Parts: sequence; C-alpha cells; structure tokens
Amino acid sequence: MIGGLAGAITVTVLHELLRRNFSDAPRLDKLGEEALDKTVAAVTGRHVPAEKQYPASLAADLISNTLYYSTVAFKPGSALLTGTVLGATAGAGAVKLPGRLGLNAATTAATSNRRMLTIALYTIGGIVTGLVTRRLTQTGRAM
Repeated sequence: MIGGLAGAITVTVLHELLRRNFSDAPRLDKLGEEALDKTVAAVTGRHVPAEKQYPASLAADLISNTLYYSTVAFKPGSALLTGTVLGATAGAGAVKLPGRLGLNAATTAATSNRRMLTIALYTIGGIVTGLVTRRLTQTGRAM
C-alpha cells in the first residue's frame, strides 16, 4: 500500500506543478471533478456543489490511484516492470476513455502535448510505485 500511495502522490504533485505552470497541461483535476459530479448526480439526483468538487475529487483520485498502483505488490519480483506497465496503461486509459464515458475528452487529449503528458504522469507514478515497492520488499517492509 505504501508503494501505491507513493505513486498516487507522485501523479498528483506532478500534475499540480504542470497545470499551474504550463498552459497545455492535462487537466486531470477537471476530469476528476466532472466524473465525480456526474457519478453523484446519477446516484443521488443532485450535483456536487462547485466549491466541494476539487477537494472531493482530489481525495477520490488519491484513494483510487493508491489502490490501483498498490496492485504492483502482487508481483514484487518484477515491481518496476509491473509499475511501469500499470502506469502507462492508466495513462492510455486517461487519454482514450473519457470521451467514451461521456466526459470531456479535451481534459487529457485536446493536443498531442496533453496526451503525452497524461501518459507520462501516470507512467512516472507507476515507476515510483515500482521502485518504492521493490525497496520495501528488499528491506522486508512490503505491505
């Protein structure tokens, strides 16, 4: 779980740095807010107030990405490879799936830079997960 958390935090921090400093950065924050609002509205019939969307989607992203990346621990002998593949797969999904799910595809796929950066963010998160998991496994602290 620690490796997965490290990967999730990496994606989040790098995304925040990119979106605040680069005009063509992916907008994972907006994608998360839209997904959260549409999901809550479908279940409850009510929308999430705008001022609560960012913190709620940030928490949901950290939790879901932690759980996703934590699956690297199931293959500790190949943690780095597994983390890299999982990260690249998550990035490709973040580029290809939003439009098919009725979400704004432009948040991650409007330009080639956004597509590349989206895949890179998640891949880096997977690499960090793999490295942390490998290190924790070597020291007998893997969870």
